[in-house]
Amino acid sequence: MSHSQPTITTPIASNRAQTTPSPTIAPSSPTTTGPQELHIAGDELGKLIRASVEAFQRCDCWEEFVVTQRGVASNNVHPLDHPASQLLANLHQHGAPVPMSTKPWTPEQLDKAISRGPHTSAKLNNGFIQEEFIDFISKGFWTVLPYSIVKNLSNLHLNPLGSVPQHDRQDRLIVDLSFYFTNQECLPVAPSESMQFGRTLQRILQRILLSDPSFGPVYLSKIDIADGFYRIQLSA
Repeated sequence: MSHSQPTITTPIASNRAQTTPSPTIAPSSPTTTGPQELHIAGDELGKLIRASVEAFQRCDCWEEFVVTQRGVASNNVHPLDHPASQLLANLHQHGAPVPMSTKPWTPEQLDKAISRGPHTSAKLNNGFIQEEFIDFISKGFWTVLPYSIVKNLSNLHLNPLGSVPQHDRQDRLIVDLSFYFTNQECLPVAPSESMQFGRTLQRILQRILLSDPSFGPVYLSKIDIADGFYRIQLSA
């Protein structure tokens, strides 16, 4: 990566998963190292990281820092004539919650995970990863902070980065939420009808087969929203 310190990188809407709604520990207490001592590189990504570090150190709590880093969310979700408009409005106001069913990680668990680092696929695509970081930080989707200044935040969880090859297009950057069982340990609070994975073709064909022919032929529309999930903020 562009600096020598270990780095935690996650979507900035929430850099930790929480087990309770209690306030987060203020970052000022673990922040004893100034940005000039972190040996952050001077390239474009390094400059963004340094700016995030300085913003982090100016804030009194994690929630305050998140507000300074987030991009601007859409303000047009409330009047939408759509069954999900109320859900979208709630996500806009409060963010998506990330309640966990397990206890917070111990310092030993965190140190072990950061020592293990990202997947090999991310290490082999360092240039691509840096470009993605620059893009996501600039859009307000992510923040990148050295592990040394965030490791004492309450309810911190770590997940390794990976780079997934895509057929005839650019690789896709992922955060592997299954490697340390984050997906499995996260409580399922999202509406069951909000997203369905798997058997897509089967479900489409079934809907076409069961459609009412009195309404005429069936038309399909596929819309790909760039960085769609990153546009849904997590609760801080």
